[in-house]
Amino acid sequence: MEDLTQLLPPDVLVDVLRRLESPRRLAASRCVCKAWRDIVDAYRLLRADLLPLSLGGIFTYIHGTDLPKYFSPVSSETIVPFDYLGTQDVESLTIMQHCNGLLLLGEEEVRVLNPASRQWACLPSPPPMFTPCMEGAHEIISSCTTDHDMYLVFDPMMSSDFKIFLIKYVPNHPSPDCNQLAKPEVHAREWPPSTFVFLVFSSETMEWEEKPFIREGDAAGTVGHMFQVDTPRHYYATYWRGALYVHQHDFLMRITLAGSKYQVIKLPTGLHEIEYDYNYVGKSEKGVYYTSLYGYDGLRYGYNGYVLRVWFLDESRGHMKWDLKCEVNLKPLLADFPWKCNDKPWALRHAIKRTRSSIEDLTQLLPPDVLADVLRRLESPRRLAASRCVCKAWRDIVDAYRLLRADLLPLSLGGIFTYIHGTDLPKYFSPVSSETIAPFDYLGTHGVESLTIMQHCNGLLLLGKEEVRVLNPTTRQWACLPSPPPMFTPCMEGAHEIISSCTTDHDMYLVFDPMMSSDFKIFLIKYVPNHPSPDCNQLAKPEVHAREWPPSTFVFLVFSSETMEWEEKPFIREGDAAGTVGHMFQVDTPRHCYATYWRGALYVHQHDFLMRITLAGSKYQVIKLPTGLHEIEYDYNYVGKSEKGVYYTSLYGYDGLRYGYNGYGLRVWFLDESRGHMKWDLKCEVNLKPLLADFPWKCNDKPWALRHGNDDHSYMSRVLMEEKFDWGFDYYNPHEPVYIPRRYAISLLGFHPNKEVVFFHTPSKRVVAYHFDSSKIEDLGFLPTEHPGDVYISFSYMPCRTGELSDN
Repeated sequence: MEDLTQLLPPDVLVDVLRRLESPRRLAASRCVCKAWRDIVDAYRLLRADLLPLSLGGIFTYIHGTDLPKYFSPVSSETIVPFDYLGTQDVESLTIMQHCNGLLLLGEEEVRVLNPASRQWACLPSPPPMFTPCMEGAHEIISSCTTDHDMYLVFDPMMSSDFKIFLIKYVPNHPSPDCNQLAKPEVHAREWPPSTFVFLVFSSETMEWEEKPFIREGDAAGTVGHMFQVDTPRHYYATYWRGALYVHQHDFLMRITLAGSKYQVIKLPTGLHEIEYDYNYVGKSEKGVYYTSLYGYDGLRYGYNGYVLRVWFLDESRGHMKWDLKCEVNLKPLLADFPWKCNDKPWALRHAIKRTRSSIEDLTQLLPPDVLADVLRRLESPRRLAASRCVCKAWRDIVDAYRLLRADLLPLSLGGIFTYIHGTDLPKYFSPVSSETIAPFDYLGTHGVESLTIMQHCNGLLLLGKEEVRVLNPTTRQWACLPSPPPMFTPCMEGAHEIISSCTTDHDMYLVFDPMMSSDFKIFLIKYVPNHPSPDCNQLAKPEVHAREWPPSTFVFLVFSSETMEWEEKPFIREGDAAGTVGHMFQVDTPRHCYATYWRGALYVHQHDFLMRITLAGSKYQVIKLPTGLHEIEYDYNYVGKSEKGVYYTSLYGYDGLRYGYNGYGLRVWFLDESRGHMKWDLKCEVNLKPLLADFPWKCNDKPWALRHGNDDHSYMSRVLMEEKFDWGFDYYNPHEPVYIPRRYAISLLGFHPNKEVVFFHTPSKRVVAYHFDSSKIEDLGFLPTEHPGDVYISFSYMPCRTGELSDN
């Protein structure tokens, strides 16, 4: 290797090594050989001045002041006050933690700041998270979402990204309060738990994610013990060689980032009985250190000295051991020290002042059009939204110049795509005043399957069963996808070849969030085919029937528009399965497996449950659908998003006679995720027949209409355009042996994305908007069908005018 490097001119080798932008890679290349080390050092490729390798100063808080002070050498570079952040709120400028040159600021409005470069990032609020091991405790403890601290991890030698760990602790409730607030079984639980779930924020994804860490070794004690332990005035933490060391109660947690494991390390004991004790955890020359500064009694309430003890955490032999480095009484040491009061090598370099925001002053100096042009270059809606939060001046500029254009984002309802029995192509039903959606004939194909809408998400449509496309019908751009590789249904080993080798038992789901990225993803997810008894008993052995579904590790095929490739990705199930494979054989597959995307998660309807798939964490959770419906002949279900999140609705007929119906019931549930667990809240239950029978229809008023039918003129010539109200109950005599009851007189069309409204198609062939929060009804207009209830698939569409798709 040395011979080869000597053959290269030094400037050529420098140019090669300079392309290793990561400090870690450059440091590794420096260790290859002496020639490479000399080149790296001589040309200063590995610039130590850019890395956090030297002491700059000390940030400190002093009683009587709200804002931090910076104490540093007078010869060093000063740290500018934080007023460029555009806030004078004390809580927003509070330094909570630090790591390798970055500061974690704020309690509610959280930022990560590099005071040396004056760059910062605003973080989204973490989702609510409840303290583990508190089941059965009083609500004051169990539902408290503030008993946590956040810790910053940043290692520029490894990556330019940072992470934030939100970690819960047991609140301090000494006796007798804790005995009243928690039952004995709560007191007896071990702390920290064997599986400790942290909330972790990554600057790479800009999202919070729940991550479980497994404890290695014993717990520190019980919850009851932690109730009694005084909470430290500040939970210090430090990062050292891939691990985060967190002080909690009377122990440290050593959290290994790469392995998702943690270990409890008891703090050193044997201190005197003291009146005052000040503890500190940090890193120094060789690793992690712990120090205790305390006064010991000379008289009852006096002190004759302050003792400093310093321990080093020795991890060299595979176990954790505290080595006492020093123990000294500081009082005589400092009393005899030759102080040089006029010599000030260090000084207080600045104190953050409550002054007018300098960023506001600078923006006022710039002409508004200049500042608008600067901000316009932030093409990402997410970055523009973040810049709008910097200060009032920036917010006014963004709003006045409409830089963050809501009309470009999928934030408003455009119309409803729907499929009608007797037609192959989708229809678009929308307000007559809105922009129309052109037929899909510009795609250059007339194959029915190629134009079938399979799923949708935030303005994009997933088209086709064999020849798959993603289409933005507003911009008329699309991308053609490669065919997915064959994938076999899991848990079917040992079943008949008809089941085990079937590659068609799947659905594809589209995920697109233009506030986060211009890229989209497609999820191909397998399901258990419907084979009711006795077929399933012949096709699968008992052990196949007994396997749980969905599996604990569910492998999806995921297509990314960024790589334009399909990839197998395993997702880990959190919580219980929905049932067994044998149970799924018996469950009818929904006529259409609806899905919806909400705040970083994909919600997929499969069999009789939902899967909540967390994209960032590669995890999923089973959510059983609400139960308790009447015994019904007809049940129409729909999953979608609306004003507050994910909703589920069921439209059903209930018996008046043996084969007749005296009404149609509508139930709407909201999925409440606010308290860390999934709960279905019933929002409304109403019989639609009397509600619609007395409604004052305005048949000549058509605020919405069928804007196009993909040029299916034969259909329009068949349908009866007259508006006739018909419930569909009396088409046949119920007592005739050939009687088939008409169950399809009402069809669900979807939810309004921004209001608690559900749309349905009535027996009068009119579309109704039902406000289930106020029981208000709106007549939207006439949607012609040959028969009542001919609508069988539909969804609300929100136009999106951002992003580009590759094929045109």
